[in-house]
Order: sequence, then C-alpha cells, then structure tokens
Amino acid sequence: MVAASTMAQSCSFLRDVDFVGNDIKSTRQANPGDCCADCRATKGCNVYNWDQGVCYLKTKRGQAFPAPGTVSGVLSNDPTTLTPTPPMIGTCSVVTGVDYPGNDIKATLQHDATKCCSDCQATPGCQLYNWFDGVCYLKSKQGPATPLAGAVS
Repeated sequence: MVAASTMAQSCSFLRDVDFVGNDIKSTRQANPGDCCADCRATKGCNVYNWDQGVCYLKTKRGQAFPAPGTVSGVLSNDPTTLTPTPPMIGTCSVVTGVDYPGNDIKATLQHDATKCCSDCQATPGCQLYNWFDGVCYLKSKQGPATPLAGAVS
C-alpha cells in the first residue's frame, strides 16, 4: 500500500484491515492514532489494531483480514515491521493476502511486486497498488479490503 498515512508518534496505518493474533494486551482510546503511544509504551509491541475504541496491542503482524472500520497501525521504527515480506521499498508499505478492488487507474506488468511502488509513484493520482499474478493494478484510492491469497497491496 503506497499511501499508508502517518499518525502521531511515527506509526503508519492501514484502514479496514485486521492483523489477527499475536495480542499482548488491550487499551481503550477514542482515536486510533492514540494507540500508537500505547504500543510504544508497551514492551514488545510493534503493531496494533484499533476497533470501536479498543486498541489491541500486538507483537507482530498476523494474517491480514478485511475488517471494515478497523485501523491497523505499525510502529515505523521497528525493524521487524519495516521488513515485511515482500520488503518495504522506498515509501511503500505492503500488506500481503489482501486486495482492494476497484478504483483502478491503469495496470502495468511486473514480475516483482516491489516494482509496483515505483510505477505508482510515477503515475499521477496513484495512491496505492495491488499486485497479483505479475500485474500491478494502480489505484486512485483504497476500496474495501478483500482477502486474496498471493496478492500484495
């Protein structure tokens, strides 16, 4: 996902995605950005999910599932979260196994999903991409999260 927004305390986040498992504890916050401070203050926390006022603090990303209304955050200075598979390239953050259907601007052919980041950055209006089976689908905005094995967004 190219347009992972930056929240307070150097956390990047993904909307409508839940990383399942690896919970340490939960806290209550009205704003998903405030979960970042809770995560930073909790030993071993690198990722969180915010859902309806509850921050679920986690050691690492679990499998990604679509979850409308949920915000998942990743500490930006944690080496384990900055090296997902595939790795972050440039300013692109990725999530695997999730597609965001619709809002396509154009498609490019790439054997490697990490090359989609450059394609998106070079395309006016591109905010994120989805790579699947050798094709980068460049998108103007994020649609609803949908599970898709083998996809990289």
